[in-house]
Amino acid sequence: MSAALPETSEKDSRWSILAAVSVPLAVLSIDFAGVSVALPSIGEDLDATQQQLGLVIGAFALGSAAPVLLVGRTVDRLGRRKVLVAGLLLFMVASLVCATSVNMWWLITGRLLQGGGTALFMPASLAVLSAAFAGSARDRAVGVWGAVAGVSGAAAPIVAGLILTAASWRWFFGINVVLLAGAILLAQTVITESTGDPAPVARRSAILGVASPALVVLGLQLGATRGWMEPGTFAALAASVVTTVGFAMEERRSGSPLIERAVRLSRGLRSSATVASLTNWGFGALTFLLTFWLQDEVGLSAIATGAVFLLYSVPFAVLGATNGRVVAKFGTAAPMTVGSLLIAASFAVLVFLGHGEARWPVISALLLSGVGQGLAYNVSTTAAVESVSRQHAGTASGVLTTMRNIGVAAGVAVAMTATGVSESDLGTAIAWAAVIIAAVSLLSAAVAWRSKRWTAKASVS
Repeated sequence: MSAALPETSEKDSRWSILAAVSVPLAVLSIDFAGVSVALPSIGEDLDATQQQLGLVIGAFALGSAAPVLLVGRTVDRLGRRKVLVAGLLLFMVASLVCATSVNMWWLITGRLLQGGGTALFMPASLAVLSAAFAGSARDRAVGVWGAVAGVSGAAAPIVAGLILTAASWRWFFGINVVLLAGAILLAQTVITESTGDPAPVARRSAILGVASPALVVLGLQLGATRGWMEPGTFAALAASVVTTVGFAMEERRSGSPLIERAVRLSRGLRSSATVASLTNWGFGALTFLLTFWLQDEVGLSAIATGAVFLLYSVPFAVLGATNGRVVAKFGTAAPMTVGSLLIAASFAVLVFLGHGEARWPVISALLLSGVGQGLAYNVSTTAAVESVSRQHAGTASGVLTTMRNIGVAAGVAVAMTATGVSESDLGTAIAWAAVIIAAVSLLSAAVAWRSKRWTAKASVS
């Protein structure tokens, strides 16, 4: 097993590694957060239904959720840099597929592949940071990592709007090819290869670990697009239950599990991953619903819609930058609890959106959700990383990312179901979705508050 980057490494070397991880993260974050602004233009150009446009987000969630648990373990076994670069290469090729799409299914395939690239990159990037940093320096590095995602997310709607105004949605994907080529070169230059647990993974655990989250996300998408009582939806959801139970049983008896026993028994990881998943319901639903509300109902342009979304993304970015100080002062349980409550409040406000000209529900919801996600997202990342040893950082990152992706898929499914039921009445659809997401966010707050028993002082170097 090759050693992780020594703690005695020069500080400038470690911060160069942070930069090498953060640059491609910015590119991926802009693509992920900005695509919602482009959906109306994509729909008009490719003659897509609203359900098909939902799959532009849903396919990404499916591609990124399915392999992440296996990737997390692969990161530790094969090498963090190697997997990170492979993810960036796949994302680059997938972006070219999206940019050259001639129909919706071509585009959805490209988004599925983009999700796969993200599934490789995200666990590897957090594992690289965990190998390069320790203690309070790791908290600061994770905070910067989160801030980069937040700032990029803040810029994403504006960037998307500018590209749509100056060119077309195809260039929104095409520019990734050039930017990621440079990011790959940077990563290869400054990141030192490191590995974790070298133990092999049992084949059945690997298969079930991929099938279980894939079937969960697929079932959610089929329910939202084809109906929850359809045979295909029922079959996918039933199969997801069977594979999840089978995976849990296999992991307990396997001598080479996909998720190591130390990771499975980490209560801090379980609680933080649950919070990350439940709060991401709100992210998936908010971006999908309010994009169409602002452009189709209010009549804003793409760039104006992007400017409005700054109300969400700027607080998210600011709280990402201050994540280390927040955790140092308040621990992890309290910020995750407050963040979840603010997300619940943001959706409670959207219940009053109605059919009028009032802008206050949208403004209030975006601000409250931006602050709430800024706390819950960034602090849950820190809590997850601190809950396991460096040796298992890739696996823990895979668990966290899987849960987040399932949360996004669930939120989009709620939004798509609501718009399908109230197809001619977007205000009513948003109200129904808001009630569900608010309830889920309250559940997240309860999980976060209970986690104070084992996460407040958890710190594994």
